[in-house]
Amino acid sequence: MELLTRSTIRILATRDCEMITHFDERNLDQVFYLFHIGDFVVGEKAAHQEKITLAPLESVTAISLERFMLPNNIIASISTRSSLNLKKIAMFASTHIDPLFEGRLEVLLSNLSQVPVELRKGDTLGKLYFYRFNANDDISSSSNKTGSEELLRRKEYQLDDDTGKQWI
Repeated sequence: MELLTRSTIRILATRDCEMITHFDERNLDQVFYLFHIGDFVVGEKAAHQEKITLAPLESVTAISLERFMLPNNIIASISTRSSLNLKKIAMFASTHIDPLFEGRLEVLLSNLSQVPVELRKGDTLGKLYFYRFNANDDISSSSNKTGSEELLRRKEYQLDDDTGKQWI
């Protein structure tokens, strides 16, 4: 398994397979990408609020701003951002993103402090480390028909496809 570096993540996010929508170069470090709050879920629907205040011991589901479309040979690990930990906000999420995952990440944020904490759209949620787990399975290779077909299918995806969906 190979940890992807800044240049490879940038290429996958912007040119080869549009792995990260709403990609922002400022969120790309040497070996990870910072992902952010895009919306909050209150009840069964996206709340469309710019900010939310969590009372002590209160929780909310956050949906990432970024949409991810991982190739068939890439896996991502999820890490909490230390700035959340310092506010005593715990993030509960899967430990990884599977190959071929398409969508936004949903995480549970819980305020473990004794004071209210404000969260805003655009706040950093965590870090994603991307790994290529099979160096012989390159999605850009024209000799790999399955990979090429997957790439073409993903190129046709329109970001507007998720407009109006309810996130539960």
